[in-house]
Amino acid sequence: MEGNSTVSSIAIDLRKSENHYFTNELKPITLSLIEFGAMKLKFSSPLKLYPQKDESGEYLIAEDDDYELFIFARDREELEKELHDEFALMWKVYVAEGDSKLTGRAAELRRKLLDNLVEERGISATG
Repeated sequence: MEGNSTVSSIAIDLRKSENHYFTNELKPITLSLIEFGAMKLKFSSPLKLYPQKDESGEYLIAEDDDYELFIFARDREELEKELHDEFALMWKVYVAEGDSKLTGRAAELRRKLLDNLVEERGISATG
């Protein structure tokens, strides 16, 4: 009987540890500053995303319809990095390149990015 109690307590400890892991993995992600290399984009009001597990339980998913985002990753750290990368890419494609070739949804997305993000520029040594 003594051996069974040890196995039970180990199983309970593992479940507690697993629950803590999933609780942390699924905590909301709040984006207020996007950093990508030298680029820094600041949200006028932080964007909150709610990660979910996919059907297999293998991946974390973050979605946002306003920005047409669907990002997945194996863990929270990778998911946050992918979000930063995606916003930097969207900024480069939809904002930095100008709007002369954008139509429909792309133009709307550009407007949302411009309305909600500001590029923070460093002060150069030359002025």
